[in-house]
Amino acid sequence: MKLHYDFPGIYFLIIAAIAIVISWFLYRKDKNFGREKWFLVGLRSISIFFIILLLLDLFLESKKEVELKPIIIVGFDNSESIFLKDSNNLEDYTDEWNALINQLKNQYEVVNLKIGENTEENAELDFKDKKSNLSNFFEEIRNRYYNANIGAIILASDGIFNEGMNPVYNAEKIKYTPIYTVGMGDTSSVRDLKISNIFHNDIAFFKNKFPLEIDIIADGLNGADSRISVLKEGKEVFSEDLQIQSSSFSKTKKVLLNAETVGINKYTVLVQRVEGEEIVENNQRTFYINVIDSRQKVLILANAPHPDVGGIKYAIENNSDMEVTSTNIGDYQGNAKDFNVIVLHNLPSQRHQIPIEIINSKKPLMLFVGGQTDLGKLNQLNLGFSYSGNWNTDAVYPSINQSFSAFKIDPKFNKVFKNSPPVFSRFAKVSFKGANSVFLYQKVGSIVKNEPLVFFNEVGGIKKVVVNADGIWKWRLNDYNENETTDNFDYLIDKFVQFVAVKEDKSNFRVKTKSVYNENEDVIVSAELYNDAFELVNESNVEFTLINEAGEKFEYALLPYEDIYKLNLGKLKGGFYRYEAKTELNGKALPPKTGQFLVKEILLEYINLQADHGLLKSISELSQGQFVDKSEISKLIDLIESDNEITSVVYQEKSYKDIIDYKWLFVIIALCLAIEWWLRKRLGTY
Repeated sequence: MKLHYDFPGIYFLIIAAIAIVISWFLYRKDKNFGREKWFLVGLRSISIFFIILLLLDLFLESKKEVELKPIIIVGFDNSESIFLKDSNNLEDYTDEWNALINQLKNQYEVVNLKIGENTEENAELDFKDKKSNLSNFFEEIRNRYYNANIGAIILASDGIFNEGMNPVYNAEKIKYTPIYTVGMGDTSSVRDLKISNIFHNDIAFFKNKFPLEIDIIADGLNGADSRISVLKEGKEVFSEDLQIQSSSFSKTKKVLLNAETVGINKYTVLVQRVEGEEIVENNQRTFYINVIDSRQKVLILANAPHPDVGGIKYAIENNSDMEVTSTNIGDYQGNAKDFNVIVLHNLPSQRHQIPIEIINSKKPLMLFVGGQTDLGKLNQLNLGFSYSGNWNTDAVYPSINQSFSAFKIDPKFNKVFKNSPPVFSRFAKVSFKGANSVFLYQKVGSIVKNEPLVFFNEVGGIKKVVVNADGIWKWRLNDYNENETTDNFDYLIDKFVQFVAVKEDKSNFRVKTKSVYNENEDVIVSAELYNDAFELVNESNVEFTLINEAGEKFEYALLPYEDIYKLNLGKLKGGFYRYEAKTELNGKALPPKTGQFLVKEILLEYINLQADHGLLKSISELSQGQFVDKSEISKLIDLIESDNEITSVVYQEKSYKDIIDYKWLFVIIALCLAIEWWLRKRLGTY
């Protein structure tokens, strides 16, 4: 032990002297003692000395040796491909694997990981993971056990991955640790005809055609004949004969299908089974198309040609739900009632008014107020905002209002404005009427002004978004320069249009689900119930009925969660589901809410079933480890035990403790005082 203090060591001598002087002072006139007096003075001095020390900031440092056993990290691939090709002896292999783990635990610290789409610790193997992400396994090891005493890593897998990057790259980043790999699965070629991929749009428009691409692969079936079919709700809508012309055959078939029924339509792609084929689960794929009756129609009216107009038009057109018509105001002869949203650029101007039928149509508006806009005429329209002051232009930068709550601020927005050049805004103050929310403020240099660059306004139920700027085409160009894509800018403009176009749900009861879920994610349903004052309440019961494609009904109850209701349906089998939710408010039944959602089936593990042991061998060779076959799992114990570099790490651990926490000091003080009292009493002074 070592004593730590923050004053000169001579202070201890001074404290000792003070303790002796005080003790002597107490006994100086006592004539009842002879030589015993000095013993009593000594006892009292020791007590006082330690009492003073306890009042000081003293610490004792202690050291102890800590032994860290080597960590052996074991990971088993839990994806479906393991089971599909190697199901006969899989139980034997997993028993051997568990026996290996138990043996390792006798000498090492063992971390047991299950590998699928994600990596989980101490999870039970069931071989139901829909994806294989071997790269994530090594990434998790690097993140969780950085600088730990990892002796070895053992990976049991078939080497097939369909999620994440090539695992070799992440395995290389784990330095000085041997990686032992166990080859699961079967490396022999599989006689198989399969649909490797299908490509389609999620949305099609009623009475239009939509494209479908089907990728077909056949191995070891040269000369066989099959047939491609596409079925809609069980009825064949396309078919074509397929001749397999080589042992390693691939074909891409492009098909145009008619969107004839509004709503979510189920399609099934089939390839007819061929004699000798070993795997048939991948001969069929199901997909869904949401056929909508019409697109949102957007009208762009401009005072004059301007690069902003082109940028806005391209951004909106990238959303397949939008149909854009763009024209100069002088050429406009349309009808505002034919459009869902109207975009006005630099209108009204000195030359052109906004047509009165557009104002009277009460359509959602998106206004770009720039250098050509006549602010006096704009004020006369009483749109819910007005301009005053100096109407010259000023170069400004965008600054996102972090307290903006009309919709979620997406990280994509920050990418648009990162290192963005300035735009030109009218140097005028804006006054508001009705509901108003500022999305972007104007920034000059490092100063954020209290003037809006982009704001949303609503009067009389008509939503408007106003952009006080000329030159936003620079934002689109900057997005490409910074991110090599214009998707972020396009998303920003699309968000503006969607916000003003969407009609607000003002019903008392609302149910929310995603439109599409993946088969490997939980289906979460939420609901909101409002009273007549539109305050959230959750005292009523909410009944929820789920209906699958077969028409089977499942009854649930949404449970109160904070101010709303929530229900976790867990992971559902791929398919199309409908639902109905019922509740009541103040004893009165509200109209039931109905909806639908899709659970997309994941069949990645069925695409490639030929084990890739070459990948596993590469990982082992690069790390100075070793590859073993699945029948040699028991050899791993000997391999690890024979590695002299897998040893425990011993280090000294220091700890610091205030001396007031040591009970033995109190024992010394109490003992000294007790002996002193006993001697005084025995000598007859008490």
